[in-house]
Amino acid sequence: MSSVRPLPSPEDLERLAEPADGTEWPNMDDMAYRGLAGDIARAATKHSEADPVAVLLTLLAVVGIAAGRAKYLRVGDSVHHARLFVALVGDTSRARKGTSREPVVRIVRAAHKAVTERSTAPYPLGLPLNISDGPLSSGEGLVWAIRDPSETINKEGESVDPGVHDKRLMVIEGEFGGALRAAGREGSSLSAILRSAWDGVRLRPLVSGRSRAIVSATDPHVGIVGHVTATELERVLSECDIFNGLANRFLWACVRRPKTVPFPQPMPEDVVASLGMRLADVLTHAAVAGEVGMSDAAIDAWTTVYPELTRDLPGALGGVTARAEAQALRLAQSYALLDRADEIDLPHLQSAIAAWEYCLASATRLFGGIAEDPLANRVLELIRKSGPDGMARTSIRDALGRHVPAKRLDGVLDELAAKRVIRSETIGTPGRSKTVWRAT
Repeated sequence: MSSVRPLPSPEDLERLAEPADGTEWPNMDDMAYRGLAGDIARAATKHSEADPVAVLLTLLAVVGIAAGRAKYLRVGDSVHHARLFVALVGDTSRARKGTSREPVVRIVRAAHKAVTERSTAPYPLGLPLNISDGPLSSGEGLVWAIRDPSETINKEGESVDPGVHDKRLMVIEGEFGGALRAAGREGSSLSAILRSAWDGVRLRPLVSGRSRAIVSATDPHVGIVGHVTATELERVLSECDIFNGLANRFLWACVRRPKTVPFPQPMPEDVVASLGMRLADVLTHAAVAGEVGMSDAAIDAWTTVYPELTRDLPGALGGVTARAEAQALRLAQSYALLDRADEIDLPHLQSAIAAWEYCLASATRLFGGIAEDPLANRVLELIRKSGPDGMARTSIRDALGRHVPAKRLDGVLDELAAKRVIRSETIGTPGRSKTVWRAT
């Protein structure tokens, strides 16, 4: 195989956007499971109901954060680290999304133990990776977890708050729908903070308190794996606006229970120890600072696949996949890290494209039939169903469960009116008039 395989055609994507009935489930190419990543995914799922896709993407995200910021990839004037945000979307609550967490965490802990036993081996900050279960509910809380030392000095000349020295933070959020709702609330800083965290730039929100002290986090290295069901995601999308640059910073992956195992068994300790030793070598190598290059073969393949990665896609799908090339490069960097390589070679790029292709197919399945603003879709559907009687604004809010802020709904109605798919009419009633919206 001399180059990466082509991405799905527009016709393939159109087929994947059909209702999820199990007949067109995305397929992860075997190339994504090459090397240590594949060995861990297979070991973790051998005697469990975990989806290997979920284990694989969780592993790539966790390893990228555990490795720290020493290795970096330069693309133009931008610097990228192997830092990933992943959203695992289960077809049902039985998708066993959460079973992908524990095997990865066990192996990472074993790797850290192996590294610390090597007295001369470098390791990012010499500390185990901070893996948090959330909740991911506010931008202020996220910044506080990796805050810089306070600028306020006490009488002894010391900072009143020493801050957090280790800026690596891995958040595995089991209730990702709640995080998306929090990010969509009016006045919430979570969306902006998450976007900045993915970019790796300084985080600086206001923190509530007696003095409203300003905290910041320099050089953040944050990874996220969020778990949500497809039903919950659909509900959240109707209530929140996440197509503001937040959604396209996530890799969206459909996951499900691949098999039934009445008596699941944990990975044997010797297997965990062996895989941990191999991962310890990866982390030791990653701790040595340096720029990650790209081989000639990888450059040729990247030149071929780049136009496909950057093609425009319609509606919400285009919004959630707008950073396809950056995501593919970060995935390739993760595979290079796992190989202890100082440059991205063709096999690393092939594995990255295989993983991205699965995420693209998943995003198509989840978002392919949604307009760029899913709330506008739902409002238009409600107004059309109301027939010639139309709907007042209050009735629309009631039908939406009153979760949508009035200002947000007004903006959607104005947008739909500007597109001339709805029109308003003022009707006189005893006492006062009311405005009714009808489909054109």
